[in-house]
Amino acid sequence: MDNNKQDSNSLELNVLYVEDKPINQKVFALILEEAGCKVDLANNGQEGVDMAKNKHYDIIFMDIRMPVMDGLTASKIINENANPPPIVAVTAYYDIIEESEIIENGIVDVVSKPFSSQNIFEKIYYWVQEK
Repeated sequence: MDNNKQDSNSLELNVLYVEDKPINQKVFALILEEAGCKVDLANNGQEGVDMAKNKHYDIIFMDIRMPVMDGLTASKIINENANPPPIVAVTAYYDIIEESEIIENGIVDVVSKPFSSQNIFEKIYYWVQEK
């Protein structure tokens, strides 16, 4: 892991990662669990919406292109709830998605795929106050 690991060993955050690819889920969860986070995984946008309705998350990382429900739609629905957590898109398609689409669906930031632990921790430190 990168140099950020030493700064992130004691994160105690509830994180939701919405992603349809199992390998990305495993890598993402491993990075954050090693830093002390509790990571829940959803396989598509609909699962992510359902999980966000039933549990408080400090931050949500959301893939954009998924089956069942895409990440833009899921983000918009999650943001209709009172006090939604920050949602960060994780996508390989950032260059073809309009920034206005991201903003109007309530996504606060973007991590491009392939992601690194440094990318993830930068977004966490920026959007979530350390506990």
